[in-house]
Amino acid sequence: VEHDKKLDGLQASVNANKETLVEHDKKLDGLQASVNANKETLIEHDKKLDQLQASVDANKETLAQNKETLAQNKETLAEHGKKLDELKDIRSRLTLLTWVGVALVIPVYLGIFIAIFQVLIK
Repeated sequence: VEHDKKLDGLQASVNANKETLVEHDKKLDGLQASVNANKETLIEHDKKLDQLQASVDANKETLAQNKETLAQNKETLAEHGKKLDELKDIRSRLTLLTWVGVALVIPVYLGIFIAIFQVLIK
């Protein structure tokens, strides 16, 4: 009888442990499903991260090309600035020559005008 009581107690303990194991299995199944669901999300995030990294790399390359183009444009602008300064200098010299020419021609025309006027008044 005592053994039966002990056996009944052990059987009750085994049954309780089985129930606990079943509950733990259910929790583990739920956790596994959650992990699996998160794996998909993580895979999607990894893909997006790879796409973003590729975009960043492409933008870095574009930025480097833009910097190079900007440096070339600055050089070209400096060269054009020098040419513009040279043209301004040439224009100034031409303007000076024009005024010198005018200054030389005016007395000639004035002399002709005076000669004609003298002929007319005689």
